[in-house]
Amino acid sequence: MTPAAGYGEKLRRSAHGLADVPPSALLVVGGSVLAVAAVGYFRVPLLPGMGADLTMNATALSLVTTLYAVGRLVGDIPAGRLADVLPLPRILSAAAVGSAAGSTLMALAGGRVLAYLGVLVLGLASAAANTSGMTFFSTVARPSRRGTSMALYSAALLGGQAFGPAASGLLSSLTGSWRTALWVGTGVGAVVACTLFVSHRGRRRTTTTTTTATHDAPAAAAAAPRGGARTGERTLLYASSFATFFALGSIPQTLVPLIGADTYHLSAGGIGLALGLGGVFRFVGSLAGGVVSDRISRSYVLAAGLAIMAAGIVLLAPRTSTVLWVVGIVLFSVGSFGVSVGAALLADRMPPSVLGRRLGTYRFAGDLGLMVGPVAGGFLYAEAGQATAVLAVAALLGVCALSCAAFIARDATA
Repeated sequence: MTPAAGYGEKLRRSAHGLADVPPSALLVVGGSVLAVAAVGYFRVPLLPGMGADLTMNATALSLVTTLYAVGRLVGDIPAGRLADVLPLPRILSAAAVGSAAGSTLMALAGGRVLAYLGVLVLGLASAAANTSGMTFFSTVARPSRRGTSMALYSAALLGGQAFGPAASGLLSSLTGSWRTALWVGTGVGAVVACTLFVSHRGRRRTTTTTTTATHDAPAAAAAAPRGGARTGERTLLYASSFATFFALGSIPQTLVPLIGADTYHLSAGGIGLALGLGGVFRFVGSLAGGVVSDRISRSYVLAAGLAIMAAGIVLLAPRTSTVLWVVGIVLFSVGSFGVSVGAALLADRMPPSVLGRRLGTYRFAGDLGLMVGPVAGGFLYAEAGQATAVLAVAALLGVCALSCAAFIARDATA
């Protein structure tokens, strides 16, 4: 039984009045995921100041984002394997220490090398927190409530990604130094690591007793899937993760700003406002998608999310009005709940003993798409134009949506 699955077994037993999952566990894990995500995204609004101070041009600054993605890509699969064998607080503590270390290296940077090393460490910390947190939330709930549980994970992750840039931008503006914001990131990582350490020590005796008692529980063997997802199903879920993150990298992070500036002549503030609105709807869509997936076939909710994203992208193709452009951004953002629903569906099909490594591969496929998407989207936009670039991304999502609807025939929660 995995450390995360131990909480899940406690929750299953709670239906018979034998045990209960401490609400503090949900708060600590969710808060840790949010904090590590926030520190990882502190760097986003600080790039212009960093470039001016360290004499880094646009190409050099783009490597900051690329190396963050590389760190996540390298760390995803090892983090999934560690989630299967190590206690969750230990992994999250290491992620918090990593985020503090990465922020410190960037704050101390007098040149590019130290800044690049720091952002690479931040990417590794993000991979550890995201993968272990996803494993926890996918096992902590009964299968009938797994979608809602994964929606809570997405809410924590998205909350950190939204709060981080806002907080660091404000700190940088108030203090006049991008380094100050990064030092605050160091403090946040240190506080989270200390909190996890104290919390884990305080619960160690109780947790050890409970886990030992559940190792031989017949309910655990009965509840675990016997076979797991077939290779074709896993491949399709990994492909949907790749396509979703490919679209997230190529559309809001690349093509939406370019279209807003080139086609509609919007300022950075106007583009940021539209993306912020999309972020709100992505948050809402993630929560709603998780709840709906618990009530309806999870595979078809995943297909619906991919289709909604594709429909939103199609609205970005014509050069008509900013209203249609904004509607496309909102629709795309609402449909991005497929990330958490796909992870919940994978958890439905996998035994707890290998779930962490499968989710690590799931995130690896997604982060690969996140790294490739901006390059591919920007290239198509420059070489073939706006319509071709956005419709190519929509087509990729559409193919995945049809494949999910056609080939993932059985849903564990149906």
